[in-house]
Amino acid sequence: MTTKSYLQQLDRYSKQINNKLAEIYQLGSLATNIGVTLKADMIKSSPDMDKMGDCVSDIVDKENEAKKMISEYINMKQIIINQINELPNTLQMQVLFSKYVEMKTHEEIATELGYCEKQIRRVHNNGIKEFERIYGKLYL
Repeated sequence: MTTKSYLQQLDRYSKQINNKLAEIYQLGSLATNIGVTLKADMIKSSPDMDKMGDCVSDIVDKENEAKKMISEYINMKQIIINQINELPNTLQMQVLFSKYVEMKTHEEIATELGYCEKQIRRVHNNGIKEFERIYGKLYL
């Protein structure tokens, strides 16, 4: 795993959590649209299928998965924030935090910090090298 991919885990986890929450929302919508059909011949010829119960069970399972993912995300985020905050160069720390925790672009960071985008890219690349020097043995 490269240093960039290590730091980009936060963005990936965030997107996976959003996907899981969207899935839960869709299941919830489906559950509210499940109707009950009572026909004499259906009752005699087919077993009782508890569609609502199955759907609710799926929602509960997905919610538990989402809670676990959120917990892992929070732990990972705190570790990465602490590591970034330990960088000795304050500008590198600001740039890496903005890029990988706040998910900002180099252009946005440059505007906020009052630097040109090229300088922010340089600081970013040097920050990545410094981060890797300090923490690389943990994930490489």
